[in-house]
Amino acid sequence: MRPSKIKNKIGRKLFLLKKDLLHRLSPANQDEQILFILGCQRSGTTLMLEIFENDPQTKTFGEFSKLSSNDKRERLRLNPLADVKAALDSERAAFIVMKPLVESQNALRLLDYFENSHALWVYRDYRDVALSNLEHFSRHNGFNNIKPILDNDQTNWRAEHVSDEVRNTVSTHHQNLKKMDAAVLFWYARNSLYFDLGLDQITNVHMCKYEDLVTHPSKVVKALYERIGQAYPGPAIHKTVHPRSLKRGRDVDLSPEIDQLASNFLDKLDRAYKMSPLA
Repeated sequence: MRPSKIKNKIGRKLFLLKKDLLHRLSPANQDEQILFILGCQRSGTTLMLEIFENDPQTKTFGEFSKLSSNDKRERLRLNPLADVKAALDSERAAFIVMKPLVESQNALRLLDYFENSHALWVYRDYRDVALSNLEHFSRHNGFNNIKPILDNDQTNWRAEHVSDEVRNTVSTHHQNLKKMDAAVLFWYARNSLYFDLGLDQITNVHMCKYEDLVTHPSKVVKALYERIGQAYPGPAIHKTVHPRSLKRGRDVDLSPEIDQLASNFLDKLDRAYKMSPLA
C-alpha cells in the first residue's frame, strides 16, 4: 500500500474515533433524526453514506452493522424494529444515517415506525449499475437476483412486495437472457418499488440521481441537508466525490427489448426527480 493511502487510512480512523468520543461525551439526545438510504445495489448508496459519515454530527450504519446482527446468513436484514430502535436510542448523535438497502421494499414500515425519519432513494443509469453489479459480485449475479422474483419467494428480500406487474414483466423477458440483461431486470424491479410503494407521493421521501451527485455534489448535498432540516457542514464532507465512473456501462451488451424497457423506466425516474427539490 502506498504511503499516501496508509496516511489517509490512518487519518480516517482517527477522525471516526474522534467522532465517537465526541458523541460519547455529549448529553443524551431526545430529538434524534433518522435518514434511511434506499434503492438498488450499486447505485451510489455507499458513496452517499460515506458523505454523511464525514459529517461530525452523524452516526452512520452501513449494511453490515449491529443493527443486522441477528441475520446469521447474510448479515443484511435488519433486526426486529423494536431492537433497532433500542440500539438507536442508545446513540447520542442527533442525526443517524442508515443504509438498509435490502429493506428498501419496507420503506413505508420504516418511516411509520421511526418518528422524525426521512428516506433517500438513490438511483443511477441502469447500464452503469448492471456493469458494476456483475463486476463487484459475479457474472451470474443478475440471474441470482431475479430468480427469487420469478419464484415469488417471499422469504427472500428480493421478492418482497414486488408487484404482479413487475414480476410478470421479469417473467416475460427471462428466457435467453444475457448476463447484463438479468442485471438490468433486477435494476428495473428494485427501482419499481419507488412508485409501487407510492414513495413518490410522500413528503419525507427524497430522490437523488447519482449522476447529479457526482457532477454537482455541493448543490445536491446542500439541498438534501436543507430538505431534511439539518445544518449543512460545508463542502469538506464531499471533497473526494468525483465523476470518473460515469457512463462506464454505456457499451454493455443488452438485448434491444431490455434496453428499451429500462430506458423508458429511467425516463420515468428522471421525470419524478425533476419534480423534486433536489433536482
